[in-house]
Amino acid sequence: MLQSATDDLLKIIEYLSMFYENTALRQYDRIIGKIENLKLFPNMYESIDYFDSVIKYKKLVVDNYIVLYSIKDKIVEIHSIFDSRTDKSRCEDE
Repeated sequence: MLQSATDDLLKIIEYLSMFYENTALRQYDRIIGKIENLKLFPNMYESIDYFDSVIKYKKLVVDNYIVLYSIKDKIVEIHSIFDSRTDKSRCEDE
């Protein structure tokens, strides 16, 4: 997981824990669990066009959260994790 994605996930969990500590922990486990599954099935999710990037991104949806990742030489790189309800422009196909 790239540092940017780690930072994204920490911000999500910190925010949720201000209101619902147990929910924050469960959400963390759900997101990490889905990311772990990418090791076995990296091509399972849809590809998206993300701005003018040369990177071929894929979009994993976990509840209301979007995980943007790429596959490079059979290695899954997690680039970003964000709440699709608050930043829809980051997850739209172009």
